[in-house]
Amino acid sequence: MSDSSQLFRVLAAFHLFRTPARVTKALLNREVLEDAIETHLSEMSQVEDHAARLSSENIGVLAVRDPAFPNTLADRGMPIVPALFYKGNPELVTHDCVAVSGSRDVSDRGTSAAARAGKIIAAADLCLVAGNARGVDTVSASSVLANSGRTIFVLPEGISRSQPRAALHDLLTEDNHLVVSQFPPNQDWAAHSAMARNRVICGLSRSVLVVEARQSGGSLAAGREAQKLSRQLLTLTYGDNTPPGNQLLIDEGATPVDSPDALRTLLTAVSEGPEQGTLL
Repeated sequence: MSDSSQLFRVLAAFHLFRTPARVTKALLNREVLEDAIETHLSEMSQVEDHAARLSSENIGVLAVRDPAFPNTLADRGMPIVPALFYKGNPELVTHDCVAVSGSRDVSDRGTSAAARAGKIIAAADLCLVAGNARGVDTVSASSVLANSGRTIFVLPEGISRSQPRAALHDLLTEDNHLVVSQFPPNQDWAAHSAMARNRVICGLSRSVLVVEARQSGGSLAAGREAQKLSRQLLTLTYGDNTPPGNQLLIDEGATPVDSPDALRTLLTAVSEGPEQGTLL
C-alpha cells in the first residue's frame, strides 16, 4: 500500500488548481496548497476517499519537491510536469533510460527493427521508456522484457484508465516495470494528451530512438521533443526504404543509425554521459 497522505496532497492540488502550471506552483509552495485546502474543506472528503482507494491499489505518486522525483524531468531548471502517478517499481526512474518511438501501424521491417532494438537495450542494461501504444511501443517492450530487461510505460491517460497491454502481461514481474502517468488518475485518453506525454517519455530518457515515423504524428513529435530537451536523438535508416519522418528528423539533426552494431555503439555511451536536467 502506498502513502495516501502524499496522494491526497497531489490529488487536492489537481482538484483545486486544475492546470499543470498552477498545480506545479501549488506543490512547490506548501503554504499556498494548505490555504486552498482549508478554504475548500467541504470538498476534501471525496479527495481523501480517492487517495485511499488509489493507495489500496498500490498506486503512488512522485511529486515535485519529493526527493524521489526524477531530476531529468526538468527543462531549464523547471519541472516538466507537477507529478507522476505510478504503479510498479519506482526505482526504475533512477536508471539510465532509452526511449523508443515509432508507428502504431508498424511495417514488418519496423517490427523486426524494434525487436532488435529492444534486445540491444536490455543487453546494455538500459531501461526502456515507451508509450504503451500498439506497434513499435509494444514490440520493443516485449523484446526488452523477454530479454530480462526493464520498461517504463508512460500513459496518455490517467493511471486508473489503462495498464500495460495484455500481450505483455506474462512478461511482467513486480520489479521489471513501472507504469506512470502525468495526468489525473481518472482522465480519459485524448489526442492532445498523447502528444503531451512525449515530454515525459523524452524527459525520463537520456536517448530517444525513432524506429519508424511518418511525415506527421506522434513519433515525429517525440523526436522533435527530444531535440528541444537536448536529448540524444537516434533515427533508424533503411536505405531507400527509410520512412519520410525518419528522414525529416535526420535532416533536422538526428543521428542516423544504419545497423545493430551502430546502435550498440551509440547506446554504450548513454550511461557514460552527464546527467541531463536538474531541478532548481
